[in-house]
Amino acid sequence: INSITNEGRAKGFEVVVVSNNPLKEVTSPICFMDQTTMKTIIRSNPGVVLISNGVVKAKYHDNDFPTVEQLAQKL
Repeated sequence: INSITNEGRAKGFEVVVVSNNPLKEVTSPICFMDQTTMKTIIRSNPGVVLISNGVVKAKYHDNDFPTVEQLAQKL
């Protein structure tokens, strides 16, 4: 998670990590959300959701995390 968030921020993405409990090892800003709501949104733990202007552009399971270049192509 840290590698994709750090690279994304370096390329100009606004990155926020969402969790239901504190994560000491994560270097990005963290928002907290109810676990059931997170499961409804992503269906994966961990997972990546790409959102642009309030529209979900893509979702990724942890088995197929994208590169930052793949995320940029979706925008």
